[in-house]
Amino acid sequence: ISTVKRQDTDISANSGEIITEKSYIYKESDYSTKTKMYLIKGDVFDIGEEKNGFYYIYYHGENYDKNIEGYIPTSEIKILYLDKYGNKTYIEE
Repeated sequence: ISTVKRQDTDISANSGEIITEKSYIYKESDYSTKTKMYLIKGDVFDIGEEKNGFYYIYYHGENYDKNIEGYIPTSEIKILYLDKYGNKTYIEE
């Protein structure tokens, strides 16, 4: 695992990792749309757009038959780049 500053690299972040014990999924980028679904600390997922302090996320757990999609607050995520071997490079702002 390595850490780089965003301005020092051309790596584009494509993933995120949950840094809180439990992070709920929201239907929209709004706290009033909280669902019963959540991810736990250490879960890694693909990220999409950032909107109103939330990232749109795509998660496919090993024990799930379906994908989980929705929004998670940016404060509960650490941005990272995963290479094809699963190596993590954390991105700092």
